[in-house]
Amino acid sequence: MSDNYAVRRILVPLDGSEYGERALPWAGAIGGESADLILLEVVPSNTGVRDFTGKVVATAEQIAKGYQDLATKQLGDVRNRWFPNRENVTLVIAEGDPTEQILAAAAQHNADMIVMSSRGRGAIGRFASGSVADRVVRHAPLPVCVIGPEGEIDTEVAVKRVLAPVDSAPLSLGALPVAAAIAVANGVEAHAVHVLPPAVDDMIVPLSGMQPLPASYSDDILKAREDEGRQVVDQAADRLKMLGADAVGDLYTGRPAETLADILHAGDVLVLASHGRKGLPRWVLGSTALRLIQNGSAPVVVVTREYLESVSSE
Repeated sequence: MSDNYAVRRILVPLDGSEYGERALPWAGAIGGESADLILLEVVPSNTGVRDFTGKVVATAEQIAKGYQDLATKQLGDVRNRWFPNRENVTLVIAEGDPTEQILAAAAQHNADMIVMSSRGRGAIGRFASGSVADRVVRHAPLPVCVIGPEGEIDTEVAVKRVLAPVDSAPLSLGALPVAAAIAVANGVEAHAVHVLPPAVDDMIVPLSGMQPLPASYSDDILKAREDEGRQVVDQAADRLKMLGADAVGDLYTGRPAETLADILHAGDVLVLASHGRKGLPRWVLGSTALRLIQNGSAPVVVVTREYLESVSSE
């Protein structure tokens, strides 16, 4: 799998709303000052408007110009408010289906990451089935960073630590180059994290009439599980170091969702590899990352299956 990943160009889809702007401070922070920012607003495709008599009251061209003018003003205002002194900011307006245009703009501008906000309070805000953000994550051939809809917009965010949860599946290691690149760009430590489920989940309860298990049985199982977990996390930490990041491996025991929530600090960025071809990654659905997206506790970078497949063929 290719290790040639760097956050040089970040695409930020916006829609003129306060929710959309939640992604801006993190987009500015994740790639550091040297990363190019492409701010994108997608306007609808238009047809003419007629009154009840059939008379044209506004042509498609007039409506399109109205949307273009509004988007131009909104993007200009965003740049002036958020990045007044930053030169490497490009403003882009596209017309058509939002998902298609976001992915097309990412390809056209050779973006290394999409940073966007989720909206609402559903399954994952507007990540619910059929939403723009959900479709972007499902189809993007590049990592997508998602910012949750809750809490105040912090204008002074900074990446202070990168967490990369890993398990024994080789695919989970595919997120490590992305985690390392973010850590290096921000001069922070990367943490490979492996969470062992509680031992009771793996215990075998003897059936009535069977010989009791040796007294050391549970201790032996626990020791074997810990050894395996330590090997997984140490190998991941070594890979992060090879990629140029200052890195450590953290091993925890507990329910993965609750444990990841407990160890998060302000300024953390969570980087997860998608395990499936469709929908959101196993780590996200029903996990702490889901709640993080909902409440905005930390940005979640989804390293998509499409991206992993593309770099594995290089």
